[in-house]
Amino acid sequence: MNSERRIRGTLFSGGRFEFALADHGPPDRSGHGPAADWERLARGRLTVDGRSRSVDSLLARDFHALRALATARGLLHDPAVSIPCSNCEKRFVVRPGAAFPTGPFDDAELNDDELDAPFLYDVPHLLAGQSGEVYVRIAERTVGELLPAWRAVADGRTAFSRAFVDAWGLRAVGDASEPGPIAQALRSDEILALSVEELLQAAHYPARLTAEVRCPSCDAANLVEVPFYREFLDEEVTEMPLAAFDASRNGFPDDATFARIAEGVAAPFLAADAEHAEGAIVPRPPVAFRVDAGIPAVDAAGVPLLGSYRPSVDGLPPIVTLYTRSFRAVAAEATEEGADWHEELEETVRHEFAHHAAALAGFDEVDDDEQAEIDEEDARRRGRRVVARERSPLRHLLFWAIVLALLGMVVLALRGR
Repeated sequence: MNSERRIRGTLFSGGRFEFALADHGPPDRSGHGPAADWERLARGRLTVDGRSRSVDSLLARDFHALRALATARGLLHDPAVSIPCSNCEKRFVVRPGAAFPTGPFDDAELNDDELDAPFLYDVPHLLAGQSGEVYVRIAERTVGELLPAWRAVADGRTAFSRAFVDAWGLRAVGDASEPGPIAQALRSDEILALSVEELLQAAHYPARLTAEVRCPSCDAANLVEVPFYREFLDEEVTEMPLAAFDASRNGFPDDATFARIAEGVAAPFLAADAEHAEGAIVPRPPVAFRVDAGIPAVDAAGVPLLGSYRPSVDGLPPIVTLYTRSFRAVAAEATEEGADWHEELEETVRHEFAHHAAALAGFDEVDDDEQAEIDEEDARRRGRRVVARERSPLRHLLFWAIVLALLGMVVLALRGR
């Protein structure tokens, strides 16, 4: 008789669930995506808040949470995918499900304003189209309602044909509010169709359904989607392409020009520090400044740095470093030409020289504040109770060694009485 594999947790809609699936050995690797996972999960037994439920009755976002947890716990196949690091661009292989943080689902911590924010259904969303922006309105959908559309995509059929407009919950696209005209509007506008695909993904997959994986080369954190295969990824993928960013369109200069601009921004701070160093009672070297066009360093959270500060070590001067590639990434994502990266440059120079001033004073509150922000982000993503348990002194051998030593001292003291 086959045993069962069980998972428990919290759904985005708030219910506590338990899911059991007969253990038939390693997960089936044939097929991928929501329709294929439905075929496997529909054979299981689901209860929500103690009541039996069908998988078909789940809201889309709750079903995808179940898919992510089932993948993380080995009930569904976790595909190996080669991804390029967003920082150093070197490739490495990950299994997204294995990296998925289940703590917030285990401990009912799905209340983050960003990661767990509910999607706004039945209200207009402004999307890009070939001829300008268009308002699109969608309705919330259950698994049973979406299943025909998922199967259509899996079978290679047109996703937005008239037959599946209602399955997707498309209520209005521009002036069109009936299935036929909506389908026609999407077939005739490829940009709008892609925008609608992105809107549906945002509606059905809260931001929490991602995992952070560290690059083995530069330690940068990279986000991967869990479940990896989503509605419109209808072909097997073993290698993700490198994202192409064009920073020049937003006025970002070449490396040498950027270095000269950065040196100009830093010049007043360098002059003030040199004057301070010259008049210091205890001689010290003035701070050095450099612009690094190579791979940026990352902080403790794996985020590529715009700038960094290294205090004086062994008589060597302290160094403020700016990383050109990080600013280029800012420029590539900016919506206004030039504005964002210039502002970031000035703010980063001020920030790093604030580190320098704090280091000279002997206490860097700026660094403490940054570490507190990193710890908060870690707790948001992996779960506050998970992080608290990891940091508990009860987990550390030193704590127990001290306890045993104190108990030993008490015993010896009692024997000596």
